[in-house]
Amino acid sequence: MLALRSIHPLVSRNPLIRRSDRVEALAIILVAFVALLALPAVVHFASDVRDERVREITAQAKSVHAVQATAVADGTVPIADELATADATVSAEWTQGYLPHVETVKVDHYVRAGDRFTVWLDADQRPSAAPRDPSSASGEVALAAFAVYCTIVAIAGFLLLLLVEALNFLRRRTWDAQIRLLVDNGGDWVNKQS
Repeated sequence: MLALRSIHPLVSRNPLIRRSDRVEALAIILVAFVALLALPAVVHFASDVRDERVREITAQAKSVHAVQATAVADGTVPIADELATADATVSAEWTQGYLPHVETVKVDHYVRAGDRFTVWLDADQRPSAAPRDPSSASGEVALAAFAVYCTIVAIAGFLLLLLVEALNFLRRRTWDAQIRLLVDNGGDWVNKQS
C-alpha cells in the first residue's frame, strides 16, 4: 500500500500535484530498482569471491601436511582458565623423515604432557595453521555479500533521504514566499489571481 501511495504522484494527472512530488516519486522508484538490480550483481560478485577463496584454501591445503606430535610438557595458556583456547601453546615432539623435532606450537585446546595431537607443517617443515575447510568460504562470502548489498541499499536510501530533505526545503521556501505575498499585500495577490 505504501509503495502505491509513493508512486501515485508520478502516474496521477492531478494538476495539484507539484513537480517536486513527482521527482520524489521517481526517486523512490529508482531506489527500488537499485535495490533489485544490486541483487544479481552482488550474487555474481559473491560467487567469484567464493571460487577464489576455495582455490586459495585448496592451494593452502596442498602445501601443508599433518604429523602426529606428543606434548613434552603441559601446555601454557596466558589466562588462568585451562579451558581457554586463546593462544594456547605447548612444547611438542614429532618425527619427520626419521628426524625428531621438538618445538613450541600453538594448539586450539589445552594439552597435557603425554597427549597426542596433530601438528600441521608447511613445505619447509615449520609448524603452520591447519588448512581451512573449503565449506567455510561459503559462509564468509555470504556474510560479506549481505554486507555489500546492505551498504548499496543504505547508500541509495541515504541519497533518497537527502533528496527528500532538499525537496522539502524547496517546498517550504515556495510555501513561505506565497504566504508572504498573501499576508504582505493584504490578500490583494489572491484577489488578482482569481
